[in-house]
Amino acid sequence: MKLIGLLKVTLANDVILGKGGSLIRVLSAMTGLLFR
Repeated sequence: MKLIGLLKVTLANDVILGKGGSLIRVLSAMTGLLFR
Protein backbone atom coordinates (compact mmCIF):
# COMPACT_ATOMS: atom_id res chain seq x y z
CA MET A 1 0.00 0.00 0.00
CA LYS A 2 2.77 2.42 0.93
CA LEU A 3 4.61 1.68 -2.33
CA ILE A 4 1.55 2.70 -4.34
CA GLY A 5 1.28 5.95 -2.41
CA LEU A 6 4.97 6.59 -2.92
CA LEU A 7 4.59 6.01 -6.66
CA LYS A 8 1.67 8.44 -6.82
CA VAL A 9 3.69 11.12 -5.05
CA THR A 10 6.67 10.49 -7.31
CA LEU A 11 4.52 10.66 -10.44
CA ALA A 12 2.99 13.92 -9.21
CA ASN A 13 6.48 15.32 -8.61
CA ASP A 14 7.55 14.21 -12.09
CA VAL A 15 4.62 16.08 -13.61
CA ILE A 16 5.31 19.22 -11.55
CA LEU A 17 9.08 19.22 -11.96
CA GLY A 18 9.14 17.65 -15.41
CA LYS A 19 11.86 15.22 -14.34
CA GLY A 20 11.45 11.63 -15.51
CA GLY A 21 14.72 10.60 -13.85
CA SER A 22 13.29 10.88 -10.35
CA LEU A 23 10.83 8.08 -11.07
CA ILE A 24 13.69 5.83 -12.13
CA ARG A 25 15.60 6.69 -8.95
CA VAL A 26 12.61 5.86 -6.75
CA LEU A 27 12.03 2.57 -8.56
CA SER A 28 15.67 1.60 -8.14
CA ALA A 29 15.55 2.65 -4.49
CA MET A 30 12.42 0.55 -3.86
CA THR A 31 14.05 -2.41 -5.59
CA GLY A 32 17.08 -1.99 -3.32
CA LEU A 33 14.82 -1.94 -0.26
CA LEU A 34 13.01 -5.10 -1.37
CA PHE A 35 16.23 -7.03 -1.87
CA ARG A 36 18.11 -5.60 1.11
